Amino acid sequence: MREDEQFDYCVDVTAAHYPKREKQFDVIWILYSFARNERMRVKTQIADGASDCVGGLIWPTANWLSGKSMTCSGSGSMGILT
Repeated sequence: MREDEQFDYCVDVTAAHYPKREKQFDVIWILYSFARNERMRVKTQIADGASDCVGGLIWPTANWLSGKSMTCSGSGSMGILT
């Protein structure tokens, strides 16, 4: 997504908690393409205690953003790379 679609900036990472679902958390990535002047939201579901560290490998700023998001949602650290 970063290279092929040119979404080269991670604007924000946030989360929503749905306690009655098996995969309780939605992680929402808001990405921006400078080349195309477009934004995109990417949403994935993860279970409590699962790791969501892939984004930090692609967009390094996502480490800080997703760490704050997961802390605010009550799930603690979700395997975020530092």
